[in-house]
Amino acid sequence: MAEYLSNVAEQLGNGEHVTGPAAGRLIAAARAATASFGGIYLSPKDAAALLAEPAFQVHDNPQALLTCNYDPSKALCDPERRNGQRPRRGQPSLDRCDVACANIARTDTHIDLARHEAGNRQTLIANPLTPQPLHRLANITHADRIFILDRGALVEAGTHAELMAAGGIYSQLFTLQAAGYQSSPA
Repeated sequence: MAEYLSNVAEQLGNGEHVTGPAAGRLIAAARAATASFGGIYLSPKDAAALLAEPAFQVHDNPQALLTCNYDPSKALCDPERRNGQRPRRGQPSLDRCDVACANIARTDTHIDLARHEAGNRQTLIANPLTPQPLHRLANITHADRIFILDRGALVEAGTHAELMAAGGIYSQLFTLQAAGYQSSPA
């Protein structure tokens, strides 16, 4: 936590910006932590003081591309809070970050990483070899080969005609879906 706050303070000093509902709290925490603990070896007593200070409850979440400035009363990640109970003290549930949470702040670094990730996904989506999700199986009857996966395992492969003749999962799904598009007699 101290190292992250020190890094944020350095980034701010280099002109980086912070956005989000908790941007002001992140900036204040980075400056205060640097003033109080910057450049010194933290003794166990100093580390305990840092961890006990509510303003310094700052947790980087690189998977979600954000920083959590944990305030239990505002934490949407807290399951007790969602159930109308009193919020718990302690650590945030970083695997439950909610984009609407008032504890979120993003640095320019987070934004740059998000843009990079979005670019990677756009490239992947634009690749003609990327499998496309299907809403109508009739749209793929012309495909050279159709692969059917069940829980990640290949269970059927072939042309539309071959899969229909086999009477497996594809045939069942195709027939069921086609029946939904048949007009019912008046």
